Amino acid sequence: NILVCGEPGTGKTVAVRVAQRIITETLKEKEKQNIVFFYVNCRDKTATEILGRLLNKDPSGSSENKLTQELIERIHINNLNLILILDEIDRAEKIGNLLYSLSRTKEVFPEFNGVVSTILIANDNKWEEDLDKPVRSSLQLKTIIFCPYSATKLENILQDRITIGFFSETNITKAKIHDIAKITIENKSSDAR
Repeated sequence: NILVCGEPGTGKTVAVRVAQRIITETLKEKEKQNIVFFYVNCRDKTATEILGRLLNKDPSGSSENKLTQELIERIHINNLNLILILDEIDRAEKIGNLLYSLSRTKEVFPEFNGVVSTILIANDNKWEEDLDKPVRSSLQLKTIIFCPYSATKLENILQDRITIGFFSETNITKAKIHDIAKITIENKSSDAR
């Protein structure tokens, strides 16, 4: 289980999605189709709503435990391993029990023979500290911290985007790129978006 954290606009989600694409392509080449990724943006969602998204159904009237069991049963029946990407996990509501259950599938569901791994993406570097100790202990998160961009790094990012997005690199001067990067650092905390 991995926690990717850092300020908004530092490339966390993009990096995870690129890694997902590379892993998926590699698995296809090796004809290993039993590992699936699922992405959910958790902003302002409860665990029940997240499970509804994962199961592609309306979660109304169902308990979190029942939905979690249904998810694990689907993975088990289809002989799959799940890599679950939960973006903006720090903005989810009442998520602890779901994370605990997903990190202890073999204990909670003894007949389960697959693996569920999570990649959690958070803007708040201290989000993990707010989890209950048993949840933190069960997850055993490996943390990757994305640091804010420097003005020089932002200039390089902008230059790359100009090269891709415009017919001529001379449409925007180096001085203008420098000004944009400087203003971004001053006003947006290095948010590259």
